[in-house]
Amino acid sequence: MSEAVSTGDLCTHCGLCCTEALFGWVPLMGEADRAIMLRHGYDESQLLPDRFLTPCALLDGKACGVFPDRPSCCPGYRCEVLSAAQDGAMPLDQALDIVRKAVALHDDVQTNLPEGQSLHDARRRWKEADKSGAAPSPDEAPLRLAYYALNLFLDRHFRPAGGELVERLD
Repeated sequence: MSEAVSTGDLCTHCGLCCTEALFGWVPLMGEADRAIMLRHGYDESQLLPDRFLTPCALLDGKACGVFPDRPSCCPGYRCEVLSAAQDGAMPLDQALDIVRKAVALHDDVQTNLPEGQSLHDARRRWKEADKSGAAPSPDEAPLRLAYYALNLFLDRHFRPAGGELVERLD
C-alpha cells in the first residue's frame, strides 16, 4: 500500500478546487462561513446568500491565503485524486503527475482567455450564443478546445463518477 498523503502535500501543488476550473461557486455552510470571508476582505459582490463565486479571492498561488481560518465548507472537500492518494489507492507520484497535468491544462485555458475576461464570462457567452443558435467564432477555437481538454481531464481524474461535465463518447 502506498504512503498516505496529507492535504498540504498534494493540494498546495494544485489549488484547482479554489479556481473556477472545478466549480463555479462553493456553498457557504452558514453565517459563520460568510463572516470568515468578509473578515478576510472578501468582496461582497462575490458573496451570494448561500455561496461564494470562484475563483476564491483568498487563494494565494495554489494555496489558501487564510488556511487556518478558512470557511468550514473548504476542509471537507476532497477531489478524487486526493481521496485515492489518501486511501492508498494511488501512489503519491502518480497523484502529483495527474495534478501537474491538470494545472498545465488549466494554465492553457487561462492563456487563451481574452484579456480581462474570466472563465465565468466565457461560459456565459457560450451559453447565450448556443441559445441563440449563433455559430461559434473560429477565434474562440483555441479557448474552447483548451476548456474541453481541461474538463475531460477533470472528469476522468478529479470529479466523482456521475459528476462529469463532458459527455463521453467511449
